[in-house]
Amino acid sequence: MKRLKLGKAFWLALVAGVFLIMLAGLGITRSQQVQEEEKLQQEIDSGMKNLQKLQVTGLTQQLDDLKRKLAMEKERLAEVKGRLDRTVVSADVVDELFAIADYCGVTVMAVNMSPVQASDYHGVSLLATTLSASATGALDSIISFVVSLNNDFTTGVMRSFSISLPAPEEAAQQESLPVVTLQMTIYSYEEAP
Repeated sequence: MKRLKLGKAFWLALVAGVFLIMLAGLGITRSQQVQEEEKLQQEIDSGMKNLQKLQVTGLTQQLDDLKRKLAMEKERLAEVKGRLDRTVVSADVVDELFAIADYCGVTVMAVNMSPVQASDYHGVSLLATTLSASATGALDSIISFVVSLNNDFTTGVMRSFSISLPAPEEAAQQESLPVVTLQMTIYSYEEAP
């Protein structure tokens, strides 16, 4: 076999050619990588913009909805507290009325209360309600009942009362008892929290 002798120039050209081919391959690969990176970066940017839009828009809308619901619930809570306070005041007043009636030996036939309303007494904010009631019993018990309501019901003021006596023939037969009809104003006070 005959050996070819190749000159230095040939080997140099061959190495330079291989080097250029490798360099061209690397350049093409790098170019493809750069294009792929740019494409992925655009997709990421687009996705982030969409995500921010969705999150901000969605969260802002949710926040507004929650604020509106919170305001509505606060209003409902205040309304319920007001009704509960009035109910407690009314129940306390009626309990006290029946306790005094029981102590005096009269029977309460009817009780009616007005809604609780705010009023002002010499710069002090008060709650007031009007109580109307009728009761029956012996005359001395009815008088004791009216006096006790006026003196012992510390938060109430007697506004008016009238006693209806039965006709003499009914009283003689003890078929009917005297009836008192009265009207009081009941006050209550609560300090602001």
